[in-house]
Amino acid sequence: MVKLHRVGDRLTEVRGSGEPLVRVLGLSAGATPPGQHSSARLLLDLALQAAEASGAEIRRVDLTALRFEGCPSNERQCRWPCLLTEGEGDELGPVYDRLVDWADVVVISSVVDDGALAEPLDRFMKRLGCIRHALEVDQVQLIRNKVASFLLCGPWKVASGPAAELVAFFASLGFALPPFPIAGPPPDSCFASSAERSDRLLHVLPESADGATALVVRAIDLASKLRAPGPSQADARLA
Repeated sequence: MVKLHRVGDRLTEVRGSGEPLVRVLGLSAGATPPGQHSSARLLLDLALQAAEASGAEIRRVDLTALRFEGCPSNERQCRWPCLLTEGEGDELGPVYDRLVDWADVVVISSVVDDGALAEPLDRFMKRLGCIRHALEVDQVQLIRNKVASFLLCGPWKVASGPAAELVAFFASLGFALPPFPIAGPPPDSCFASSAERSDRLLHVLPESADGATALVVRAIDLASKLRAPGPSQADARLA
């Protein structure tokens, strides 16, 4: 039987009137250096603005700006907490804390180039093998009553594969998914070069605001149901 690991008792307690109902963590992985226009960053900003307007507390992390290595070992050899965070210069420690201890909703935004997720996101997902190892081998569930949703920047004909990969991977960690868990800009918002994307992106993204906003609202709604105490919690997890 899987042992349920409560990260504090925050997920089951009723928060005070001064605390936000839901906490939303945004993770972006772009193809351009930090500080430059990126479809992933800008689309995530739209979603987080909607989350904040709804009363949620938000945090954002740009994976492209962090220093961290991919996991060099087989994920079945991983251990929680990840030993690589003890290495010099590794900056993923606070991200693990926010993902496992803090967030109710995680919104992940990535560009899709040549049918693949942005390299920083792919590297980050490999580092999450320690969470799956904790569940499958140690029988400790670190991800509980949390919701994941995804913003993909690329035409669907090349984004469908990465989309399926994200959904399957984060579901395997224990995340719940809202209805229609993926949103993104129109297909013409992704171009061959970062320069073209930067030049035209600001004219394209407003057309995608409704999709990003609607997705984060669905995710927050599901997270609120999952946090509700009592028998209805199990029913909400199946919604």
